[in-house]
This record gives sequence, structure tokens and C-alpha cells, in this order.
Amino acid sequence: MRNKILFIVVKDYTPNNLRPEPFIKLHISFKFNGRCDFAADLAVEPCSNSGILENAQESKHLPRQIEQIAKQTRGVCFGSLAQRNVVSRKTIQKFLDTMAPVGTLKVFDINLRQKWYSKEVIEESLQRCNILKLNDEEISSVSELLGLKSIPAKIGDNPLQLVDFEDQCRSIMNAYDLQMLILTCGTDGSYVFCEDGKTSYQPTPKVEVADTVGAGDSFTGAFVASILKGDGVEAAHKKAVTISAFVCTQNGAMPIVPPEMLG
Repeated sequence: MRNKILFIVVKDYTPNNLRPEPFIKLHISFKFNGRCDFAADLAVEPCSNSGILENAQESKHLPRQIEQIAKQTRGVCFGSLAQRNVVSRKTIQKFLDTMAPVGTLKVFDINLRQKWYSKEVIEESLQRCNILKLNDEEISSVSELLGLKSIPAKIGDNPLQLVDFEDQCRSIMNAYDLQMLILTCGTDGSYVFCEDGKTSYQPTPKVEVADTVGAGDSFTGAFVASILKGDGVEAAHKKAVTISAFVCTQNGAMPIVPPEMLG
């Protein structure tokens, strides 16, 4: 459809975190066109003998219906937490590998949660993405994991300065041939480092926070959708920060964004 961007968000959910085998639910085909609608949901329990993703693990190719979605996708956002199970990890990798090699954005939004990540998962994801998104706490862990110089610890209330982490960010970009690296620093603002050497900075707006759930994903979704629509990095960055701040003022992860913010 005209003016519609096919933007995929891969998420997984564990209804009961005491289950020895988490139930993986992959939400696939996320269309961003003013508001968000899921076009397809796939679910598979790792121990089951059936299920489209379980069967896909044994094949070199995705099921046809998912392969067609992958070939049409212009942007995808995926994380490390959703890859803690081999079924979902292999499916995500195949999906990324099936996408067009040119003209698409593959955003790796790192989720360093407890023991649910490894050097192998991080490196394989970095090899497949062209945009990396992480925060000022994760950059130190990722730098150490990849054998790079670690980031100095934040001292008191003094915010980290650009010089504290730009070298590490650009080292990661160079090592994995990334187009951009997005670094969020909480109340200290956010940066977008670009492959042409330019850097975009946006301060974090001061708002009355009601609920921070969904703020990070709304930032990513707004940024990628804006880039795919043809906006420049600085304009996309500003829109992402504005929409993310608005989401923080609302209850729930997916509030309706005012039309004037969408542009």
C-alpha cells in the first residue's frame, strides 16, 4: 500500500518465568503508518514437535509465508533477549539473511539481561545488523565483551562526556561495518554516531513521567520509520526523542501518538 512501511519488531514473552522451557512468541510484521498494527503472530513452544518455527530450525530456508514477509521488509528491530532460545535465534537469523541486502535497516537493540546473552549471540547479531542501539550502561559491558577498552565509570552526578565513549562506539562501528550506532544516556540525552563521522545529539526532554515501559521501543520505531521515510538523521533523532518522551507521560506501552508528532 502507498506510504506504508513494513517494519518488523521481534519480541518474545515468557508467561511464567518459572517454566524450564520458555514459551517463545514471535510477533512478526509490524506496520508503522501513523500507528502500529501487528500483521502476523507466530508462536512456538521449544519442546513441541510441531510449529512453523520449530520446523524451520531444521531447514536452511524460512517457511514460504515468512520468507515473503522478509523479502518485503524495509526495517527490522531485534534484540539479544529474544535469541536466548535456539529456535527463535535461528529463525531471527534466517529472517535477517533473507532480507534485501541493500536499502533495508536492521537494528540490533541489545538487551543485556542477567545471563541471557553471550559473546557469540552479540557478535552474530552485530554481523547481521547495520544499526546498533544500546545505552550508556551496556556500552561498557559490550566493549569488554568484544575486547575493546572499557568506558570510565560515571562519577557522582557528573554526566559522561562524548569523549568518554565515542572511541568505543566508533570502534564497534568500524569492526562491524555499521551505518549508525545509537547510544542512549537516560537523562543525559542520546547520541547517534554515523558512518560519515557526524554525530547527532539530543537532550532528554524534562517531562512528568507516568510510565517508562515502551519508551525505548518507541524511540527505535520512530527513528527507523523516519529514516525510511527519507528524513535526515538529526530530524529522525529529534522525532524519536520527542515521541519517546511523550510515551513516558502516558500509561501503557503503546499510547496513541498525536498526529502533529508524527509529522
